[in-house]
Amino acid sequence: MKVKIWLLGSLLAYSFLTYSQDRIKVKTKDLYVIDEGYREVKKAMNKGDFLFLQNKAGAYAEALKYYLEAYEYNPDNADLNYKIGVCYLNSSPRAKSLEYLEDAQIYYDQIPVKLHYYLGRSYQYNYEFLKAIDEYAMYRASLTGYQQFRKQEAEIDKLIAECKSGNELLKKENNRILIKLLGGDINTEYPELGAVVTRDGSAMYFTSRRPESYRGRKIDFDDMYNEDVFVALHDGEKWGSVHNIGNSVNSKYNDAVVAISSDNKQLFLYRGKKYFGNLYVSTLRSNGKWSKPSSIFGKVNVKKTHQSSICFNAAMTKMFFTSDNGSNGRDVYTNELRGRSWKRPSRMTDVINSPYDETALYLAPDNKTLYFSSKGHNTVGGYDIFKTILENGEWSAPENLGFPMNTPGDDFLFSVSENGRFAYTSSERTGTKGHWDIYQMIFLGEEKPSLQSNEDVLLAAFTVPITESAIEEKVEIKTIILTIVMGTIRDYNTKEPLVASIDVVDNATGEKVMTIQSDSVSGEYKVPLHFDKNYGVAIRAKDYMFMSANFVTPKSKEYTEIRKDYDLQPMKIGSKIILNNTFFNSGKSSLQEASFPELDRLVNLFALYPKLKLEISGHTDNRGSMATNQRLSLSRAKAVVTYLISKGVNRGRLQAKGYNFKFPIADNSTEEGREKNRRVEVKILDI
Repeated sequence: MKVKIWLLGSLLAYSFLTYSQDRIKVKTKDLYVIDEGYREVKKAMNKGDFLFLQNKAGAYAEALKYYLEAYEYNPDNADLNYKIGVCYLNSSPRAKSLEYLEDAQIYYDQIPVKLHYYLGRSYQYNYEFLKAIDEYAMYRASLTGYQQFRKQEAEIDKLIAECKSGNELLKKENNRILIKLLGGDINTEYPELGAVVTRDGSAMYFTSRRPESYRGRKIDFDDMYNEDVFVALHDGEKWGSVHNIGNSVNSKYNDAVVAISSDNKQLFLYRGKKYFGNLYVSTLRSNGKWSKPSSIFGKVNVKKTHQSSICFNAAMTKMFFTSDNGSNGRDVYTNELRGRSWKRPSRMTDVINSPYDETALYLAPDNKTLYFSSKGHNTVGGYDIFKTILENGEWSAPENLGFPMNTPGDDFLFSVSENGRFAYTSSERTGTKGHWDIYQMIFLGEEKPSLQSNEDVLLAAFTVPITESAIEEKVEIKTIILTIVMGTIRDYNTKEPLVASIDVVDNATGEKVMTIQSDSVSGEYKVPLHFDKNYGVAIRAKDYMFMSANFVTPKSKEYTEIRKDYDLQPMKIGSKIILNNTFFNSGKSSLQEASFPELDRLVNLFALYPKLKLEISGHTDNRGSMATNQRLSLSRAKAVVTYLISKGVNRGRLQAKGYNFKFPIADNSTEEGREKNRRVEVKILDI
């Protein structure tokens, strides 16, 4: 016999028990009913049996309604109790299955072998791990050679191992964690998953399979609504009403939120069908609405595979994501931004990746504590939340966060509040409104919760309140020396503010410092940087040509503010930009390697705009003869064209021009002016 587990959405839609059903039929003659109820009971049983044999999570829930109707007339029928128990195990709440399965065991003259398995599952969901082990052992002993061949024996051994882990972790349960089912309209009788809360706690994005999903579509295999992304706003006291984030993000497929950037401007999403799925990113527009998702950067997505979860460090220079692009199920992969391009992703060590699935990644603010959910390691059932810490270049063995953070069902950690007091998890624990619900974990008292990695980051426990005498003591404030770069991103022509992504790179090391976004209404941005550094900036906005710039923070060790406004050229014929980060060897036309990331942005433009044609023009200062400068300006333009062609751009979409020193943009009588005049420009010829 075989367990079939359906995995859907950013994590999974349903994991339900579809062992080949013992086709137990409740015989009408065994029902002792009052005469006037006979027909209704028979009708209810027929409908229940029809749905029961479909082996779908939604069908089990529907069958349960009919079986409970018959149960009102016939509570002592063994087969009916058995089927009700199985329906609860395959729907919600799973723990409620126990009372019916135990009754079935009492009423049967001869106990079906499969009942031991289902009792084991039910005891496990009810934290009665030792009883579950006994039932699993009896079921395992009954397996035939053929069944063993179908790997049920190995699966039962895993379930027994989960119960042994559960029994041990139950002894260490942390009683300083308060678990709260979120109220308002966030949780419903339908599944809710993936609570991604903004750092300031003002908004929660989450995934739900409620009827308000895209066009109210249902999925055939489990008869449940598609996954859609919803949002709820917090008014300072409570979560307000919930609404669908809209069809710009949600589609006819499964759409789920998996992460949000630290500046709240980028929403990372999963989109997929039954077997395959990829990761996408949506950007907050100036009108406050989210853009249509585009395939995520970083060489993550692979065709005909399943990428379902992702997280980043604060600088957005390192990512962790899950993929089944291998032979070991869903594993954790990592990738780094080197210079201006992402490396090839690499699978993390087997210390992290188990023989089973991993998902639901979250990186703590310390950038060294990684949280994830896994069906492997010492899970107590389903997915459990684990943490691993990077120490001396090595990741520690994953630690199960234990009870009550984890349950015998599926548990996922998605976000933590900025003050470290709350964590938001998705779970199918006892007390849900239906299936998976979103919970808030509140950390209390003097004991450190198991999620704690150090005193300063992630879910710090509260200690003894500060006394008045302590407040009166002089507190030394350590001054932080920073240069604050601020300004506005605008449209070149209208000067209207724009929402744009701003990448900041340390030019000395090539390391990406951070990625931020300008405000969606004002176009303003603010970046804290260290003094006496050389930084590169790349600014990108939808339907605009990118812009690059360099700036050097002052040597002063005092707090300094610098204002830098940037105007972006719209993508239209005649628009021009200067390639400020394109570098040549002195007096020559050979490109330096540092130019490649800048030119790769041009390559991306050709992919985004299939009709795009560009003029690449070289310009010089006025030193030297016109003939010499003409050759140099043209050869530099040709060098850029040659590079673009090598990256797959069609030659017919490019023109190389040399203008020597005919079109200066600064005074050639100063060195600063001459430096500005030595440049390569790009102009749109057609789009």
